[in-house]
Amino acid sequence: MNLRRFNAFTNSQLKISRWLRCQSDNRSQQPDINSGFIARCLLCQVPLNKSSLLELDGELRKPEIKSSFERHITSKALSPTVSDSTILSFAEEAHQKPQQYFASCLQQVLNNRGYFNFTLPSNKAVKPAIIDGSCFGNTWASVFAHVGDQGTFPIDLEGYTTRGKETVASRQVMERHSHMASHILYDGLGFKKWFFKKALDHQAHGMVKTTDDTRRPIRWANKLFDSITNERELQTSNVEIVEITDIDRRIKDTIYRTSEVPWNRLDTKLNVARVHRTFLSSHPTRSDETVVFWLITTDNSLNAKDLRALGFARWSIENNVFKELNRRVNTKSKYVQSARKKQTLLFWWLMGWSLLQAYWIYISIDQKLAASPLKVTNHNKMILLQIGFGEGINDPPDAY
Repeated sequence: MNLRRFNAFTNSQLKISRWLRCQSDNRSQQPDINSGFIARCLLCQVPLNKSSLLELDGELRKPEIKSSFERHITSKALSPTVSDSTILSFAEEAHQKPQQYFASCLQQVLNNRGYFNFTLPSNKAVKPAIIDGSCFGNTWASVFAHVGDQGTFPIDLEGYTTRGKETVASRQVMERHSHMASHILYDGLGFKKWFFKKALDHQAHGMVKTTDDTRRPIRWANKLFDSITNERELQTSNVEIVEITDIDRRIKDTIYRTSEVPWNRLDTKLNVARVHRTFLSSHPTRSDETVVFWLITTDNSLNAKDLRALGFARWSIENNVFKELNRRVNTKSKYVQSARKKQTLLFWWLMGWSLLQAYWIYISIDQKLAASPLKVTNHNKMILLQIGFGEGINDPPDAY
């Protein structure tokens, strides 16, 4: 990993040095190593693929790694050594407000660069975001992330004490960051009035995925779906039925959808889809198994295929953030016992993962520009990004 180039990108293109200078903590009035420099080291743990703070400590002592930070070292500490104990001390005493400021700045910059754009099967452009709670070793947190055509970008988190306490944390992180999203995706815990109303307050639409068929809107929709027995009844009803065979995922979906579902807890009607998913015989673990779930949203403009696409997007935070980050830095380790320390570490790791994905997109566009007649300028890079030249960055490109 070319850490010097990664740091240069985050500074010259994203301007994160300004946000890092605002970081602070309670260690002392004038610590030998400032908070922003420690935070930068934590950001780099993700691209360095170091699964523990001890491994990061060893890596940061290497001359070639230290040299990549030269432009970011304060005059007070010309050759700082950020040890694992220094990082843990910072993590315990770090201030949350400056971290939230960093998260808001990063969200704004990535949004401006078009990284949150998501194209639905109908070619409608949206900007979905996801909220999901998870256990990271011995620490619980609700994470807010944007999902785009080119990646899933975590933006912030809010900790909570134990299983079952996720809702309060999710409401807080949603309040801070929903203003840039068109749709907020959540699991069955979001099938509440507060979730849909909060999304609408932010000029967005809530969407939940659930297997609970006891809720009144779902019972109402099921009654309508089950009443259709022939093509004539289908044409006179407000029901869409779509069948999709997805060879890549080895599944077959039959989707029933209607956008006229009343719910006495909201003033607007709901768009409800019932999905019957059958795993094909070629599926490696769930051959011929069938599951049923429901997708519910306040956005009545979405068709069945669009809802299905957002349903898959909902799971990208699990596959492309939680699992990937654990593979890189071992987020599920229980070595750090303090919840406050662990939440600080998690925050900077999440930021590092978003920055690394942005870096991959950037160098991918560099490669395409090198093979094109366009002059290599920041303006032309943005043009290529907007027309889709940077899409499909699921794995690190060759330059990584």
